[in-house]
Amino acid sequence: MSGKVGMIKILSGRPDLLLILLSIILVACRTEIEVPTLVPAAQVPAAEAPPTQLPTSTPVPTSTSTPIVDTPTPTQTPTPTVTPVIPRIEETPFAQSGVNITSPRENAEIVQGHEAFVGGFVQLGPSETLSVILVSATGQTLAVADVDLHQFSNWEGTLDFPVSYSGSAWVVARVLDSDAGIIAQDSQAVALARNPEVEDRYLDLYRPEVGKAVVAGYNMFFDGWVHNPVNNLIAISLWSDNCQVQKAVQSFRLRGSGYWQGFLVIPSDVSGPACAIAHFGEEGEEDRREVQIEVDVLQPSADDAVGVLVGNPPPDSVVEPGSTLLLYGTSYNAPDGEVRITILSEDGRLVTEGITSADIFGYWELSLFIPVEAGGVTEIAAEIGDKDDDSYAEHRIVIQIEPGS
Repeated sequence: MSGKVGMIKILSGRPDLLLILLSIILVACRTEIEVPTLVPAAQVPAAEAPPTQLPTSTPVPTSTSTPIVDTPTPTQTPTPTVTPVIPRIEETPFAQSGVNITSPRENAEIVQGHEAFVGGFVQLGPSETLSVILVSATGQTLAVADVDLHQFSNWEGTLDFPVSYSGSAWVVARVLDSDAGIIAQDSQAVALARNPEVEDRYLDLYRPEVGKAVVAGYNMFFDGWVHNPVNNLIAISLWSDNCQVQKAVQSFRLRGSGYWQGFLVIPSDVSGPACAIAHFGEEGEEDRREVQIEVDVLQPSADDAVGVLVGNPPPDSVVEPGSTLLLYGTSYNAPDGEVRITILSEDGRLVTEGITSADIFGYWELSLFIPVEAGGVTEIAAEIGDKDDDSYAEHRIVIQIEPGS
């Protein structure tokens, strides 16, 4: 995924741009999943431009509007046209019918509106054909390649994909018999990036990041950028079982375009590969925008189920000296729930520090005063556990401290 969070400037004395509002509600697909209580809500700015003021020491308020929550039903689970997890075959030599993909490379980025070259080698038997498609992480067919076969058993073609989708995807090549049965297949993971030239309507998802581990029973943090969302409504969700079963969903209204954040509690029964999805608009409609990100869900008992993340301020934010900065984020398996925050200047001098506690879902927050003499490039470090053992984890982001105009 590409994309960066825009610069966010903090100006004191501007309560009208003070806090991003979100409500956190867990909705599970099955009635036996325990629905946790509300966790502190993230906050959403209303302006088209990056907000000019980050949260101060004021606690995260409860939303003034009732969040709209979509309760999943069996009809909401998309019917996949291809299973996204596709076993590879032996590439060469071909003793019988077979296919492989040599282009694009693994995790290559494909940009909307630009043709993507695909190619490889194939061995076809009588009455067999080659099919090459682009599928989303949930198995939806996004594009079909026009494939040419050449001498020496090589094939090539081009793929394009609609502006409605971005995120994790797969290029899939298949050898089919005369009845469309699959004889052999190969797949390659790719990343589909939004075309920056498409400005009328879009949705970006910065976090969670592709392939990052998250932990069941804890909050998963979402953030990104949105422009012209349908009905000012965004939904975030988690899908398990090869990204085919929706396990949790949360919908919330924004006050317009701009930077957005959200939290979603991961059900305790989810484990293994999953998809974090953000979307707005109805599926199949022209104004639909959706981002799918493949993540790995760990059980809390896993050895590496330890982590911490700074959600606010976002990376590259601009903070005003002499103001109080509200920091918040998530943590996994923090010993005694303790989260330590340290803010250091570029030359390593301590700007400020503090300690806070995470709740049972891993949410933490802490207000710290930024001294008036602070300035320049600054690093925020969040840490949990002891550096000498496996309980330790950290997350670091860089911000800019500079006076307001």
